Parts: sequence; C-alpha cells; structure tokens
Amino acid sequence: MKKTPKIRPVLTSLTSSRRLVVRSWKDLWRHKKLLLLIVAIVQIPAVLLSLLTGGNSAGTTGSTNNVDAYTNFAAVFMNAALLFVAASWHKGDNGTSLKRAYYDSSKYVLRFLLASAVVILGLLPALFGLVVYAVAAAAGSGVSASLGEQVIIIGLCLLISLPSYWFLNRYLLGPVLVVTEDLTPLKALARSRRLSLGRFWRVTVRMLMLSLMIIIVALAVLAPGFILTLIVPAAGGWATVYFEVVFAMIVLPYIAIYLVNLAHDLAKTTDQ
Repeated sequence: MKKTPKIRPVLTSLTSSRRLVVRSWKDLWRHKKLLLLIVAIVQIPAVLLSLLTGGNSAGTTGSTNNVDAYTNFAAVFMNAALLFVAASWHKGDNGTSLKRAYYDSSKYVLRFLLASAVVILGLLPALFGLVVYAVAAAAGSGVSASLGEQVIIIGLCLLISLPSYWFLNRYLLGPVLVVTEDLTPLKALARSRRLSLGRFWRVTVRMLMLSLMIIIVALAVLAPGFILTLIVPAAGGWATVYFEVVFAMIVLPYIAIYLVNLAHDLAKTTDQ
C-alpha cells in the first residue's frame, strides 16, 4: 500500500524584514490616535492605581495584588482589541472606533487567552534552562570557574532552551490568528505551524527584527528619563512612570501591528 505524500504549502517570497518593519511603523503612525487610546484606557489607570497603592503602607501587598490582577485581566482585552484593529485594515475596514474595537474583539478573548497559555507553556524548557544556569552560578559562587567550564554551562543551558525557541517559531502566531482569522485555539496553533513550515529562518529573522525594534524604542524612551534622573535625582519615580506609559503606548500597538502584518504576509504567500 502506497504511503500518501505529505502536502506542503506552496511557498512564495515574503515581504522583506525591512519592508515589514517600515510598513508596521507607517500603520502605527497612520492610526496612532485610535491605537494610543486603546492602550491608554488600560495603561494609564493601571499606572495611577499602582502609584496610589504604592504610597499606602497599610495593606500594600493586597492592594498591589489587586492592581496586578486588574492589569493582567485588562491587558488581555487590550491586546485582543489591538489585534482586531490591525486585522480590520487588511479587510478594508479603516473606520473602527474605540468602542467597536473593544466590543467586537471581546468575543475572541477566551480563545486568545487559551492559545496564549499554550504558547507560554512552550517556554518551560527555556525557564528550565535559566534555572539550571542559576543553580550552576549559585553553586560556583566563590569559586573561579575556567572559561571552558563557563562555555559548557552556557552551551548546556542554551541546548535545554532550544525546544522553546522552536516552539515559539512555529506557534507564536497562534493567538494572533485566533483574532485575525476567527479560529479556535487548536486550529489557530495548527494554522500557525502550517504558515511557518519551510520558513524557519525567514520567520526567525523577522522575529529578531521585532526584538531589535523593541530594544531601540526602549533605549529611546529610557534616555530622557535617565537624563532627568541625573539632573533631578528626586524625579526617579516619575521617570519610571514616564517610561512605563510611553514605552507601552508605542511598543504594544507596534507588536500587534507587526505580528498581524507578518501573519497576513505568511497567509497570503502560502494560500495563493
């Protein structure tokens, strides 16, 4: 009996990583008002609540836990709304309002959360690698390890972490596809795997470019606050607040736009 051959997706060229970066920045700038409002409605109250509970010595731990719970819960809705808005542009809908972004995306929240949980589980090998490194570092404290021993330990930890990287490369777009293509968590994860088949290094380069953009934005936003702290040391707390708010309001929309554009590009070049 003949074995049925595996059907591989037909692959065509992807948009270059440079063009993907530029296009995502242009999309962010073009729709900045709506995107900033989506983030601000969650981020600003979270920062204000954090400041209020931080200044209250009595019951600070319980209050902080409540703020963290609110922030994590609201962040799920916020990310779903950002993905929904970015996906709507590819469907020719440029008139999405703040109310519609949150309301229409709410139906994806549970599925988005479940798909995200699976992706987070894929990070367990990387977490284990970090634990191994921390244990090795603690065991070797006070003892000078040779360069060869350090290289072996780091190499072992990276080897342990490799499954996490492979998993992320294959399934990171799962939560995105839940929103952009209205899929169940399992179907979205399977779809993410299919889109990345045969494109491991190309997806890797685009994810590295996204990481580079995040680092650049972090440094650019951090610089004014750092300078202010040097001039006025007492302003350190406000510099931290400034960084948290501004960084989130730039990076979170950009990540959503970038991932949606990448998913759309992969789907377009796979399904045609």
